[in-house]
Formats: sequence, C-alpha cells, structure tokens
Amino acid sequence: MQRTTVLLSIVVALLFTTSTMAGAPAPVIYEISPKFEAEALTAIEVTLRFQADASGITTLDLPRASMGRRQLWRGLSDIRADGAEISGEGPTRTLTSKAGQEISVHYRVATTIDHDPTEADGYPATPWIRPSWFFMDGPSVIATVAERPDAPIEFRWSGWPAGFANASSLEHAPTTDPTRSVFIGGRDLRIVQSGPLRLAIRGRHAFTDAALARDLAMILKAERDFFADDVDAPYLVAAFGVAAGSAQSFRGTGQDGAFAMVASTGMTLEDLRPLLAHELFHAWNPSRLGKPIGPRGYWLSEGFTDFYARRLLLRARLISPAGFADAWNETLRAYGASPAKTMPGPQAAEAFWTDPDAEKVPYQRGAMLAALWDWRLRQRGLSLDTILRAQAETSRAHPEAALTDLFIAAMAKGDVDVSEDLARHIDEGVAIELPSEVFAPCGKLETLGVPKFELGFEPVPDPDGLLTITHLRPDSAAYRAGLREGTTIVRKISGAHGDVTKPYELLMRSSDGSTYTIRFFPEGEGVVSYQKLTLNPAAAENAELCDFD
Repeated sequence: MQRTTVLLSIVVALLFTTSTMAGAPAPVIYEISPKFEAEALTAIEVTLRFQADASGITTLDLPRASMGRRQLWRGLSDIRADGAEISGEGPTRTLTSKAGQEISVHYRVATTIDHDPTEADGYPATPWIRPSWFFMDGPSVIATVAERPDAPIEFRWSGWPAGFANASSLEHAPTTDPTRSVFIGGRDLRIVQSGPLRLAIRGRHAFTDAALARDLAMILKAERDFFADDVDAPYLVAAFGVAAGSAQSFRGTGQDGAFAMVASTGMTLEDLRPLLAHELFHAWNPSRLGKPIGPRGYWLSEGFTDFYARRLLLRARLISPAGFADAWNETLRAYGASPAKTMPGPQAAEAFWTDPDAEKVPYQRGAMLAALWDWRLRQRGLSLDTILRAQAETSRAHPEAALTDLFIAAMAKGDVDVSEDLARHIDEGVAIELPSEVFAPCGKLETLGVPKFELGFEPVPDPDGLLTITHLRPDSAAYRAGLREGTTIVRKISGAHGDVTKPYELLMRSSDGSTYTIRFFPEGEGVVSYQKLTLNPAAAENAELCDFD
C-alpha cells in the first residue's frame, strides 16, 4: 500500500510538471530585500524565482526605457542565477538549465540620487534609495521572464527589519505585467486604509493623511463607477512629499492597480484633486481603451484624462462649478500662450520628453478636442461618456488594436467623423478655436487678449530648493519691481507660470539674511489671445448644469 502511494505521488508530480511546461506556467515569484551598511539602506536586492520550461533555455528581459530614460538595465548590478548558467549582456540575459529546473535570479538596484530630493528632482523614473527610505518605479527596476507573459505573479518582502514599513502594488498582484508597479518604503512611511484604497505616504503636508486618503477613495469610486468596475478591488497610492521651494510642483504616473506621486508639501487638497483625478483615471486610459502608441497618442491618453478628471470631480462634488471653470481656464490660457500651439503632431511627439511646451500641448489639444466632440455628440443625444464605455468593451475583444484607431471607429458609430479634426489640429498643428457654446448650459466661451507672459529672469535651484535669480532682463516688470541678479527666492507666495492676470509675489532673502517681498505682473511685449469659460450664473446654484451627464 505504501509503495502504491509513493508511485501515485510521483505520477502526480510528473503530471504537474508536464502541464506546467506545456503552457500552464507556475507563478513567477518576486522578492524585494534590503542591503544595509551600519543600519543605513544602501541598495535593494530583487530576486525572481520561477521554473524553466521544457527547452531549458530561458530569456530574462531587463528594464530598457521609461519616461524618456533609456538603457535602464545599466542601473542593475551583480546579476546572478542559482540553478542555471547565465550569459549575455545589454537588456537581455540567457539562462541555460535542465528542463523544469527551479531557478532563482538575483540582482542589485543602486540609487540614482545622493541627496534628499527637492522639486528639481521631479519623479523617480530611476530609483531613489536613501539611508532610511526608498522609492522605485517598476519599469526601471523589474526584470521579467520573456517566455512567461501570462504567468501569475507572487510577491514577497524579505529580510526587512521591524519598524521599516513597505508598500507595493504587487502585494495584491492585479496584473501579469510586474513592471507596471511601484515600490515605496521607509522608517517614517505611514500607511492609511480608506475602503479599498491604501495610501502609503512620506512627508508632512498641509492636510492630514486621512483627508488625502478619503479624497482619493472618493475619486477612485467615481471613476470606477464611470466604467462600472469592481469598486472593492485594492488600489495603492504611493505619495512622496518634497519641501516646497519657490513653487509648487506635482509629478505622478499611473501603474496597474496603483499610482505614484511626488508633490510639494505646501500643496493643498484643492491643488491636488485635479491632479489626483488625472492619475487615477489612467487605470482605464489608455490600458483599458486600446493599445498605447506613445507620445503620438498622448492627445487621447493624456488629454482625455484631463478632460475626465474635471468632469468626474464635478460630478462627485469634489470641485464646484467655479473650480471646474478655473481648471478649464488654466488650460485654455496656457494653450493660447503656448509656443508649441501650432507645432505639428510628429514634431511635438518627438520633442515630448525634452521640450516643456511640447510636453504640455497634447494634454491641451486632447482636452479641447474632447470638449468639442462631446458637444457634437450631445447634439445627437449621445456623449463622449457612451463612446468611451463602448470603446472599452471593444478593446476587451481586440486587445491588440491601437487606442486611437478604436476611438476613431467608436466615434464613427456615433455618427461623428473626427478624421478631419485630427489631421488639422493634431497632425498639422492648426490652432483649435472652440465654439462658444461648447460648455452650454454650464457656461460660455469668450475670446480675450492679454499681454504676453514674461517672467523676466531664469531661476536656478540649489539642493535646498532655493532659487537664485539669473539672466534678469533690465526691461522686465520683475526688474522694475526691485528684483536683482543673484538674489535668492525663498518661496513663491502667489502667481502661476503663463498667467499674466495674477501677480507674482516672491519672498526674497537679502545678503544680510533678512527677507522682503516683491510683487509684479509678469507682462511682456505683445498680445496673446485665448478663450475663457465664463460660468452661467445659474450654475453656481445648480451644479448639475455642468455635469453633462
């Protein structure tokens, strides 16, 4: 009886191994471990555990490019394997082993920053690792098994000391693509749960952790309701605060079941809500609406996301109709003054990662075209809402279809041909002029002329986030107000880049350490025209006029 049981166990094991190698792969297990020197975190070690297939040849893909950064594999070191011989260089490694062999691959991730980050450091597109914390974007640190694109993922934290909190989107494994992930940890990391939303946050802000988590959960619910998604699925927000210097800044990116953000600690919830709504909407756009095509399609993946961030915030009553109008007017004003407003689409896509104006123009064009097309659809008894929901269904049946192709086809079914608009305003760069009634009954557009924006100097940041005045123009409003070359800005009190209608107010520091305030309107020579949304007075009392539902 015992011999029969042993033989049966062997047969079952062989059957399991055969089915695994025949196309039902076992999970790929990821472990994240710390490397300490005298209690200071110096590096992160990543381990992959998986089973070789029947050929005994496995390809390991290392990080390549993300957010304009290339050759990311160069940030990995000490790449080694247990259970296989490893060979190759560049972005791939070849693992040679016995068929079905259990393999462990290990590699080390080093920091790309040697100081506590400031606003000038932007977003951790490459790893940030400091003595007591780390923040890493999956696309820059995660290697994958090329032959296992559909393998389930298991994730573990390993070897972390007590008191060091960690969070990752891979903990709830919402995806089979482990690169679309985020990792954050620290001795001072705080984790707050609000329904299905988990907030992992560093830095002290102008609001409480609970208030931010509550707003995030409300935004997430509004957007999930829009697409009729599972409202209880886990979602992670990794939030990192940097000290506010001369200006407020926000950087973020969406991943599967998560998004990561870096924000100035001086920002308010009112400042953050549109930005948070934008990033959360990336859970659907572009991944659920079609295959992304990079910067050439950012008018849809980014511009439409801006459009829906405002629309859904208003419907959830997280912004008022006045806030809705303010958000639109910021875009309309910036577009009117943009040097890239008439840049042809291919040129703008090429310059996206290097030219700040080219980076913004697809957001602006896409949001404005979304408003235009939604208006045309509403005249037919439809809306852009119905088009995007239908597109999401079509994308599920055709996962390899391009995002923009699916949208054009969905709009055609709504009896709106967008091909001419795309050719003129995206490909050729012809400036967009929206009809005055596009936002009716919420409000009406009018065209204004204002002086060109001219800051009059170039601020250069130091590691502490303070800015030094350089290249000050003696004919500028800033100079006439008393600003001088080489002086230091402690912080910006008010003012918005590109907006001449609001004064710049700067807190300055003199050579003897005392502070003083300078105020000026950043007006230059010449006039620019832009459209402005003027709210219908009735909308102030009845927000439903701006719901477009």
